Amino acid sequence: MISKPVAEAIPPEPEIRRSHAAANLFFRDVQYVFDVIVLVWMFASPVIYPPTFVPQKWRWLLKLNPMTGIIDGFRAAIFGGKTFDWLSLATSTAVALVLLVYAAYSFRRMERSFADVI
Repeated sequence: MISKPVAEAIPPEPEIRRSHAAANLFFRDVQYVFDVIVLVWMFASPVIYPPTFVPQKWRWLLKLNPMTGIIDGFRAAIFGGKTFDWLSLATSTAVALVLLVYAAYSFRRMERSFADVI
């Protein structure tokens, strides 16, 4: 049986790609902004550092990162020593779903005028 973190290990890439593709069609400079956003997002994900290094008052902002719950789940499964944080995983899943709905909505809204621009 596949564990929950392994099943959700696919990053929230589809929603990011949809938003980026639609915006890049109309505004060509978006690709450069997008690269910076992805770079900041990678450094904001707690891969090298544990979430406990972030001060308590800023931890809520870290939990809004869709990768935080997944990375915490892997860390708990591989290293053990701490209980699995279901709230963090639920928050990450909810944020990823909200991003997916927003990206699908914005893509569908902009899709009507794709043929005019291309």
